[in-house]
Amino acid sequence: MDVPITLSEYLTDVDLNEALNTVNLHTASDLKAAFGELYPPLVRFAHRFLTNTEACEDVVQDLFVALYQEKRSFENVQALKNYCYAATKNRCLNIVKHEKVKQQYAQFTLYTTNQLEGFELETETANIIHSALKKLSDRKREILELHLKGLNNDDTATRLNIKVQTDKNLKAKAYKELRGLLAKYKS
Repeated sequence: MDVPITLSEYLTDVDLNEALNTVNLHTASDLKAAFGELYPPLVRFAHRFLTNTEACEDVVQDLFVALYQEKRSFENVQALKNYCYAATKNRCLNIVKHEKVKQQYAQFTLYTTNQLEGFELETETANIIHSALKKLSDRKREILELHLKGLNNDDTATRLNIKVQTDKNLKAKAYKELRGLLAKYKS
């Protein structure tokens, strides 16, 4: 079994790629040595995924804080490097994913707000029109309501037992009255 050495001892004695001994990140000096060696390339690597330099630096710093808190040991320096690169990539991808979720939420909120405003406007408009319809005579209101339901002049006249021309005349008068009642709402 290999004798564990500290990373700081290792970095001064051997090339990083020739590591065969266990690397322990149990002390501040070990972490400092690993941080000094790996921080710059990991920040550059993080730039492949994130555009903000501060965010890249934060990702790598947070990684080393987590490594220190966990007091991890690695089979060798290459295993440490592999772990750091994979963890940096995963942390960056989590940030990217979170940003996408935030953008989708912002778009959804904007869409929902616009829909609610549109719904409120439609409801208010419907209430105004309904209020104006109540001010028409019963017969004119009845004719307009039947036409709004999709009935044509012949069907409306048949249903109300009136002549088609009477239906047309009453509908025209009802619309004229309705326009007058709604004129104050016109912008």
